[in-house]
Amino acid sequence: VWTDSTAAFGLNLTHDKFVQLLGRGRKGALEKLKDFFGDTIPLDALNAEVSLREARYFQETTLAPKKGALGLLDYLETKEIAKAVATSNRGVIAEERLTRAGLRERFPVVITVDMVSKGKPAPDLFLKAAEALECEPSTCVVLEDSEQGIRAADAAGMRGVLVPDLLPPTAELRALAHAVHEDLDRVRAWIAEVQ
Repeated sequence: VWTDSTAAFGLNLTHDKFVQLLGRGRKGALEKLKDFFGDTIPLDALNAEVSLREARYFQETTLAPKKGALGLLDYLETKEIAKAVATSNRGVIAEERLTRAGLRERFPVVITVDMVSKGKPAPDLFLKAAEALECEPSTCVVLEDSEQGIRAADAAGMRGVLVPDLLPPTAELRALAHAVHEDLDRVRAWIAEVQ
């Protein structure tokens, strides 16, 4: 979506630039594009193009939970471990995607980027989630697939667990993360060990 949208405006969003958008949310991604291409890019028109292409993509795509997600949620619920979603997406998008994936009812708390001052890599999303769950940040584990998310977890004083998705983790990111697991089945086993 981002590559095609920027190309529609004659901009070449290379893979190296694209990966820097991951985990930032729309506002943060647009700000990063301004860093890449200068102040003259038409941010409002580009934002509208991304919205249009994103809506089309998600209408045509079946959303399914990640491998191990349902087993992890079952385990957390059995052990009565509090959980929340803290996402760089806006509320309406998060609600729609969680519902389409069949996961919305599994999360009593959903914190979205439009509920905080700053998105990732700032800690605001995670701190607000901890507050809503009435948990001390130092007792929280954050499951993330992006560098920005791991940085936000670290800034919040939480244990960031990286579950890579689109990119393999760099050595720097591995060092920043509390743990790295290849999928959510491994995360469930890790939680059972450290609990």
